[in-house]
Amino acid sequence: MKLEEFAQEEIDRVDIDQLSGWLAKQSLSKRNYKKLVEDFQAIVIMQQAGFYEQADERFTQWKNIPVPIEMYRYRMAIAARAGGKTLAKKRFMLLPDMAKNHNYMKPWRKLVRVNPWMMSGFVAAGILLIGLFQLDFSDDSAETATQKKSEQQVVALTKEVETLTETKEQLADKVKKQEQQVAQEKETAVHTYQLKEAKAALDAKAYTEVDRILTKEVVEDPKTAATASFYQLKAKHRVYKSIPKNYSAYLTTYPKSVHVPSVLWMKAFREQALGQPVYQETLKKLAKLPKSPASTAARDVLAGKRVLNDQDF
Repeated sequence: MKLEEFAQEEIDRVDIDQLSGWLAKQSLSKRNYKKLVEDFQAIVIMQQAGFYEQADERFTQWKNIPVPIEMYRYRMAIAARAGGKTLAKKRFMLLPDMAKNHNYMKPWRKLVRVNPWMMSGFVAAGILLIGLFQLDFSDDSAETATQKKSEQQVVALTKEVETLTETKEQLADKVKKQEQQVAQEKETAVHTYQLKEAKAALDAKAYTEVDRILTKEVVEDPKTAATASFYQLKAKHRVYKSIPKNYSAYLTTYPKSVHVPSVLWMKAFREQALGQPVYQETLKKLAKLPKSPASTAARDVLAGKRVLNDQDF
């Protein structure tokens, strides 16, 4: 069985009320048990909320005061959930010899791979049973009730766990956002590089390279889609594989793109080359756009000051 599964089974088997009652009863006559009563309630609340590290830390502050063997098993289970086999072994070696060598701790010795003959102060099982039997588990509900935590103390412990839970969730959320930001920045850097390479290919007249450079991700990314699609359209335009509807599709998809003037100019040129009179209407649309090299050229063509050519804009 895996250590984590065994540890959870140990936790599930622990009779919390019985252990709490035993500590409370001891605190009536033994002063050094009074703090353990409060600590144990805090440990239980933290364990139940999943804060095994904090619960384990509370346990490490306990001095080696005699407690029932079940308490040591509970302590080991929390340590195992908090830090796995390494921490469990470390905590096991700090237990009193009587607890380490008890028959009830045999599964823990096996799981953390501790040879009982390597432990100091090995004691016979019979003596161990006598020693631990003296830790009375008898129930005295009246005494236990008088020593239980007040309602205010329980509320305080609960709030402590709620604060830990909130902090844990906030940290997890912060880490998640940071990871998302890093991923986005990495993706943006890759897409920016692809656009730069595609532009270089266009400038070098390596038009067939454009589609190879631009991946599906950069074409679909809302931040880069308009420019990536424009580079693809321009490359197709340069090798005469574009038709008027390709330009129309771009204009419909990206009506606010900064490349709209250039696309209208290319569309007008292709329409004229195909003998379609509609190129005049395309030039008029371009001429109405805010002043730019392409819109200025369109107005000049309409005014007869220049001819429509395949100029770059």
